[in-house]
Amino acid sequence: MTDIDLKTQYERDGYLILEHALNLGEVGKLVDEAVRICRGELGDIQGALPAGSADSDDDVLRRFLCIHYPHKLSGLVLATMRHPLIVSALTSLIGPNVKAMQSMLFIKSEGEPGQAWHQDEMFIPTRDRSLTAAWLALDDATKENGCLWVLPGSHRPGVLYPNREHDDPRYDCTVESYDFPYDDCDAVPVEIGAGSVVVFNGYLLHKSLPNTSRRGYRRALVNHYMSAESLLPWGVPPEGTAMAQTDFRDIVLVAGTDPYAYKVSRRCADRGFARTGTAAVTNDDRRMISVDLVARLGPSVADYPPGSTFGPRDARSYQFVWLLQGSATWLWDDIVLPLAPGQLLLIRPGMRDSFHWDPLTPTRHAYVHFTLTGHAQQSSADWPLVRDLTGRHDPMGALCHYLLWLGADCPPGWQSQALETLRLLVLTFLAEPAPAAGTPATLPEPVVAMMRAVREHWSDGVARPIPMRQLASAAQVSPSTLCRTFRRRFGVGPVAAIELLRLTRAEPLLWQSNLSMQAIAVQCGFADAYHFSRRFRAIYGMAPTTFRASAPEYAPPSPLESGGLAALQSLLRAPTHDDAWKRLNAGGPPGVPVAHPRRSHRATGRRPASLGWRPGPE
Repeated sequence: MTDIDLKTQYERDGYLILEHALNLGEVGKLVDEAVRICRGELGDIQGALPAGSADSDDDVLRRFLCIHYPHKLSGLVLATMRHPLIVSALTSLIGPNVKAMQSMLFIKSEGEPGQAWHQDEMFIPTRDRSLTAAWLALDDATKENGCLWVLPGSHRPGVLYPNREHDDPRYDCTVESYDFPYDDCDAVPVEIGAGSVVVFNGYLLHKSLPNTSRRGYRRALVNHYMSAESLLPWGVPPEGTAMAQTDFRDIVLVAGTDPYAYKVSRRCADRGFARTGTAAVTNDDRRMISVDLVARLGPSVADYPPGSTFGPRDARSYQFVWLLQGSATWLWDDIVLPLAPGQLLLIRPGMRDSFHWDPLTPTRHAYVHFTLTGHAQQSSADWPLVRDLTGRHDPMGALCHYLLWLGADCPPGWQSQALETLRLLVLTFLAEPAPAAGTPATLPEPVVAMMRAVREHWSDGVARPIPMRQLASAAQVSPSTLCRTFRRRFGVGPVAAIELLRLTRAEPLLWQSNLSMQAIAVQCGFADAYHFSRRFRAIYGMAPTTFRASAPEYAPPSPLESGGLAALQSLLRAPTHDDAWKRLNAGGPPGVPVAHPRRSHRATGRRPASLGWRPGPE
């Protein structure tokens, strides 16, 4: 097919097929690479548990439905983004200068849902309508295993159709396009062999159906491209920048030249795939760490008779120690540190230390030895030696308890869970201690008193508006005094601040529930969906339906992020009693929720913003 024929078909139908653009050898390498990506061998994936050596490739693959930005992990995927046959077609359709901004690896196994009708341009907005997808089949894509379906010619009007929530069990929880002048009977299945590529326009309506095969995958690598001559206003513009000048610069040039190369290209390390299993030690030091267990050295428990000692010894690895009963004295250099239950001790490699246990009663202590990689060795000398496990909001006590349960019961996959738990324990230990339970915010007393009344007023879960006179009465000051206090501290009056708090309550309900707009409006104290939508748009700059369809990383910032209003939100939380917190840290029932990026949001219909998941086009 000539370039002219390609362009004619593309302009008429909105899509075309590049038969066998990659040979089976190239496809096989990508399939193997997908396994390595999912196992975490090429880098950590946000929200994914590390794969254990006992996990089969099938076990690992079935944990995922989609991995975003795999080209940032794999040189092979990046090279495929620039595959000569694909780029040749793109330059014929788009022009000589082409850039890519996104890659997605889909792994849809049997029983997994499809995605409802949608247009990619709704999620990735270009200014010149040049958005083009290249959908590379890594398995034969059939109607049975969930191939693409398209509405030929639906791109030609250049209209972005409205989106809405749906409850069709055939599809995942991404919104669906509706109110377009086409019927399902106009749809065409795009069945292609492994190695073939579907190239389609960003305005083309398309969908996929569930994988109804008995056993097997429908894997695909999907890349999105556009003209390098167009700006890409993808996301909220930086402060002081107009939307018309916004240009997403985390791109890959695949053909020609970049007219905007003078701009700073910004690699967005926190997108999609980004980095669980690693985390920052401090706010200023962004070095990343990962953790591994030392074989046969915990997590476990040791019992010592009265008067036992250990050492001096040279520590060969990191070690957490916490007492469960009894007492001990830890000695290192000129430091003599008494230990009691409720304290967590961190021992570092190279320390020459010793233990002296309680001379009168038996002592039981828990321990886990581990290694750290990826951190600054010179900075560990400044790390704390001991942390208190009680009376604070840190989860360290519960994490210690869960580690011991994993080491004792050894449930399937326990080592992977132990690594994740230990990593979080290390990061929490190294962070600044959380405020003690019940510590009041440093806010003016009238503000604190007013917020206590607001918390009581909203105790049934509905954030109703509260008249100014009632707010002032609760603060025990005049309305004018309360207004001055709020404006000096937050830049807005108390009634406006309360409305912002009510609107921000809608964020998790929009992203993590199937509630209707009317139901969300009621929860936020608005009379109906119309008034809620009008006020939401005024504050966030977009309708709540558009906000719901946006990925969290591209959504407008919370209005509480400015002026210190987040401190008000913290006062709305129910008070935590020290006694209850101590009981929890001392060892409540084990159980840390584990997010499985493949199934959890599909089963519940909720969007897990913490996995870096976004409603991306397929």
